[in-house]
Amino acid sequence: MFRLVIAICIAVLLMPVDPDGVQLQNSTSDAAPSQEVSSYDVLSAAQSIYTDVSTFCNRNEETCETAKAFAKKSIVVLASFISDLKGNSAESVKQEPASGVDPVTTATVK
Repeated sequence: MFRLVIAICIAVLLMPVDPDGVQLQNSTSDAAPSQEVSSYDVLSAAQSIYTDVSTFCNRNEETCETAKAFAKKSIVVLASFISDLKGNSAESVKQEPASGVDPVTTATVK
């Protein structure tokens, strides 16, 4: 979820802005006028995105289990790296089992 928010913020920051209010497309008399987007439309879209992302694990349980196992392993590796930078031993980092999920296997092959 956090990565999605960061990606959206970066995309918004990289969008071109027209400070003079002049249309960037060829302005002809038969061109369609630009459509205004209201705050309600933006909030509605954000709510729809949030609902979709928050129910992802309900629809794709196996993918979420794999992602959780990968995240746990990544956190352990990152903690180990940080402890090595601080001069601590790698054994001081507590490693938890991935609750029986093999992070490499994502689906069964029939």
